[in-house]
Amino acid sequence: MDTHSVHPYMVSGFVGYPIIGRLFDVSQGKTWLTYDSWFKAYGDMVYFKELGQGFLILGSVERTKDLLEKRAANYSDRPGLPMIIELMEWDIAFSLLPYGQWWRRHRRAFHEHFRAGVSYKYQPTQLREARTFLRRLFRTPEKFGYHIRDSFSAMIMDVTYGIKISETDDPYISTAEEAVNGISQAAIPGQFIVDFLPILNYVPSWMPGASFRRKAKYWKSLNVEMMERPFEHVKQPLTVSSVQFLFLAMAMHPDVQRKAQAELDMVVGPNRLPNFNDRDSLPYITSNINAIVKETMRWQLVAPLAMGHMSTRDDEYDGYLIPKGTLVLGNNWTILHNHEVYPLPDEYKPERWLKYGTLNTNIPNPDIAAFEFGCRVCPGRHFSDDSLYAMASSILSVYNISPPVDKSGNQIHLKPESTSGLLSYARFH
Repeated sequence: MDTHSVHPYMVSGFVGYPIIGRLFDVSQGKTWLTYDSWFKAYGDMVYFKELGQGFLILGSVERTKDLLEKRAANYSDRPGLPMIIELMEWDIAFSLLPYGQWWRRHRRAFHEHFRAGVSYKYQPTQLREARTFLRRLFRTPEKFGYHIRDSFSAMIMDVTYGIKISETDDPYISTAEEAVNGISQAAIPGQFIVDFLPILNYVPSWMPGASFRRKAKYWKSLNVEMMERPFEHVKQPLTVSSVQFLFLAMAMHPDVQRKAQAELDMVVGPNRLPNFNDRDSLPYITSNINAIVKETMRWQLVAPLAMGHMSTRDDEYDGYLIPKGTLVLGNNWTILHNHEVYPLPDEYKPERWLKYGTLNTNIPNPDIAAFEFGCRVCPGRHFSDDSLYAMASSILSVYNISPPVDKSGNQIHLKPESTSGLLSYARFH
């Protein structure tokens, strides 16, 4: 078959509108759910165009491994999104840097301090901040969301700069939170038309349809403020979101919570809090062979859609031509909600990870999609893993998590709802 005579991957009947393509489908809310519905209809790899930009969405582990890992040299570049890079000036974030020597230098420096064999040295800080979180939660339990944010921000500030944060309204934290919320909204391709029509960079902000410039101006001001203050502004929100979803899961599933607490009582006892030496004795709660944390990561993903990988040259794959400049995205949500791999994927079932009281190694770890792919895999994942263990084991050792109550004292029914954006956060009502 002559590859160049074949249209890039587009299944029969999957066509968009002239010029704008599938713009209306992918610019509304939770795009990963839209892509998930397309996979069910068309298969695990779908191609479409939006304002002339080609998109290839991958919906299986096999596809992401084939392209983003085995052919990483061609699929590790980042798209130069004008909204983020030019208008918001986030070109300083190494996760957004184009693939090349400058990016390699940044990643190498980060990896040197956060790789698996080194990240253990941060465990005392992680345990300390987990204990601080428990005290804050005791004083003001209604502010648990802020306390989660503050605790992980304090971990990052201490590990990165040696700065101790004790106040819960520290300006470092609030500035970083707003800035990351901005990039979370802007980093999903298709959210802002300027990413496909860069000429719009130059339209005045007062013109109709130029609201993106006003948003970019505000988000840029937050970025500038962060540059004037020391803060590592990317990794902290990932773990914050995971602990939010942990609270939601425990409130919705008290039976799971009781099992974890019984295990903690048996192994740790009533006279101390768990530490990292207890990990191997806690199969239900421990981070390495963790059932609760693994299921939380799988059930409600912090990043349901991976950041875009840009192909740097034409490539032939499975009989199809993938043109240079195609934006390739792994749909993490679909991968970790595959009912053939994870039966009843929408249900929260930590026991799926256990077999005879130990880790069931036949089930793919959520790491296959939760921390990006190939050369772009998150280098801070080991630090995040330790932080989640410190928080989850400490919280469940001390507190019962239950749903909120209404004015009559009746428990409010909770649903697994989340925000949209590059990073997804739990919604509590």
